[in-house]
Amino acid sequence: LVEALGDDRSVVIGHDWGAIAASGAAILAPERMSRVVCMAVPHLAVAFNYLLTDWKQMKRSWYCWFLLLPGIYEMSVSGDDCAFAENLWRDWSPSMQIDREDMTQIRAMLSRDEVIAAATQYYRQTLDGTQQADDLIDAQLSVQGDPITIPAMFMSGVEDGCIGAESMRLCPEH
Repeated sequence: LVEALGDDRSVVIGHDWGAIAASGAAILAPERMSRVVCMAVPHLAVAFNYLLTDWKQMKRSWYCWFLLLPGIYEMSVSGDDCAFAENLWRDWSPSMQIDREDMTQIRAMLSRDEVIAAATQYYRQTLDGTQQADDLIDAQLSVQGDPITIPAMFMSGVEDGCIGAESMRLCPEH
């Protein structure tokens, strides 16, 4: 992406899975960008630690483990006209009004088997070590623990119901 933009000192900004990619890129190739901004997801060292040790975060992240259960998640996510997505939206953004037309389109998209498979594969690839590529294990371990050496900003909404905003306070040490 940086090459396509023609600027090797870009500011890279990512949200959610994009934040994971942006922080990973900043760790693996800091010379390719001048700064990185990660929204809604802390440094992966913080995220994984938080996911495994903070009770509130464990409850917020129940769906991550649920999506690792083959067969069960497909039925639950696509069942009841994909109400799963709307329920997560309400948990994650409690004061945000859901646009009915947007939700209709989201539900239609999630009713497609290939979309569910693609969306949940991120979780399986990230959380199930047996699905990670052996030839990339060093890079995968680096992005989960090495520090970011360029200026970085981690930010989250105070009401974020997915990943607690308090986790962002732990990012400066990384």
